[in-house]
Amino acid sequence: MSKSSINNTTSISIASEADYLRALAQLDVDVPERRQDRTTELTESWSAHQFLAALPQLGLLRYPFTLERRESPDIALHFTDISMGLELTEAIREDFAKYQSMTKGNMDNAPRFAFADKAYTTKQLKRLAHSQTARAVAWAGDSVEKDFALGVKLCAKAKTVKLQKYQRYDNNSLLIYFNNQGPIPDPKMQQDYAAEALDNYWSELGFDNIYVLRGTWLYCFGRTRAFRVRTVEA
Repeated sequence: MSKSSINNTTSISIASEADYLRALAQLDVDVPERRQDRTTELTESWSAHQFLAALPQLGLLRYPFTLERRESPDIALHFTDISMGLELTEAIREDFAKYQSMTKGNMDNAPRFAFADKAYTTKQLKRLAHSQTARAVAWAGDSVEKDFALGVKLCAKAKTVKLQKYQRYDNNSLLIYFNNQGPIPDPKMQQDYAAEALDNYWSELGFDNIYVLRGTWLYCFGRTRAFRVRTVEA
């Protein structure tokens, strides 16, 4: 296996556990805060590392296979019996990302940024970012779990439109890094709500599987099954 960074490599062949562990090490990057030198490439490498590290738990790890870094979709895994395309994306409200940059990551007085809420204008964000008045973050009951389900559904819908122009594989999957605001959710409730939200999603035009990274869990959704596994960050 090549020792060069995977981000500078078109594809790498993984024929053994040693190759697999080296590939994971190359993808294991630290993602800076949004106000620092954070890039899409670093975020995607981190997401890919989390997913590849979970291959054994997902029942997908078998040698040999080739890992290809490409575009549309971002990653392709070629096994001897099946090929898999994996599109990487981040679920975060644009105004929340802007607010984080404006406040240099200080969320002490942050308003709520739920996917169901109306977006803030840039003028409103600037005023909120410079306000010293504490504002309670109104996440009550199961609102954070419902927001996760809505965010996943919206993200999947948007990416499915783009999928129609992508190269297709035996399995076409979406990996979402859910990085929106919210307190620590209930994992099972979050999984159940998202599975219900995706109940009418599955079709021949869509993704075969949707994986979602949030906190220390990788949530896995398909036509007939929803489950979750711990990530390497746990």
